[in-house]
Amino acid sequence: MRPHRMAVYVAAPAAMLLAGCSTLDTLTNRADEIEGIVDEIDAELNDEINQAIDEASGNSNGGEDSDGDESDTDSGPGTDGAATSAADAEALATRDLDAEVYYQGLGFSFEQMIATENEQGGIELVIEVTAHNDWDSAAALNPPLSLLWEEPGSSNTVTVNGIGEIRQIPAGASASGQYTLTISQQDLEVFDSDSARLVLGRDGSATAQIPLGSEPELITRIPTAQQVPSEPLQAGEAEITIEYVEVSWNHGDPGQQQLPAGQVGVIMDYTIHNHSGSQLCTPRGQGNTWSLISAEGAGYADLGTSERCVSGGSTLAAVTGFTIDEPFEGQYTLTLTFDQRGDDYEASTELTLDLDAPAAEPESD
Repeated sequence: MRPHRMAVYVAAPAAMLLAGCSTLDTLTNRADEIEGIVDEIDAELNDEINQAIDEASGNSNGGEDSDGDESDTDSGPGTDGAATSAADAEALATRDLDAEVYYQGLGFSFEQMIATENEQGGIELVIEVTAHNDWDSAAALNPPLSLLWEEPGSSNTVTVNGIGEIRQIPAGASASGQYTLTISQQDLEVFDSDSARLVLGRDGSATAQIPLGSEPELITRIPTAQQVPSEPLQAGEAEITIEYVEVSWNHGDPGQQQLPAGQVGVIMDYTIHNHSGSQLCTPRGQGNTWSLISAEGAGYADLGTSERCVSGGSTLAAVTGFTIDEPFEGQYTLTLTFDQRGDDYEASTELTLDLDAPAAEPESD
């Protein structure tokens, strides 16, 4: 547009010159008038050119005013007025995650986070994951993933929900997938890198957490094997051996829901060897065979047993479990109660639960 406007301003005085050139004085006067008009045009053009240069300079230097002062708007990682600090940019930059977590019976390897800008001034995150299924049947599970952070200067927690795409996982195999999260420009303006974290799982459940910033901790929810009692329990003519104890946040395969936040599962494999010549049966139903009592006196009843009766001279393998409260680490008394031929028997042992227990894996058959 600017060359066209220059041509218009020059053409007008040229037309006036050709129409009025009758005498030398007239020509001289006209020449003076033309010189004045040209000076005015030059001044106006110079002002417009300088203004255009200032505008172009302001766009290229990230928002400086024409006098060289920086504007109040900071720019984030590829956006205008978004995340402001280098730490914010790093928290939302493409990088390796290298985090292993567990949710509802499946393992999830969080491998890489890929960040790209979108046309609306926000950031799109693609989280690459691999899901692991160690069970004997295929599993299809797409637990929700969210990005959370604490809004600076307030008590608000900002949540950005993702969209997951994880295909069915064959038995004893793994499958790749991804989550996509879109952070709007408005959310970027209140982003806090220090508190940023990825949270895997349904709201209200025992979720796993992958830190992006410096404040959150890694919460894996990976099941942890515990130290088992070294001696079997003796109850009448029954000998009970605790074979394996595990702390977990669900009670088995992916068909079992993740436990609510603040609770943890204790899964226990045991064998009963019946030294008598007659059948031995533990009680029916839940809460009638095993109990777990913490050192503080909190008591928890069993959720039932997988097997109840063992013939005389035989050995029975069974599984039971408990749901207990967090924090769970500490000393417990584990007690078995049953009756045989009208006689009541009870046997107890001590059990220590520790999130970082140096326990051996159960022996294979």
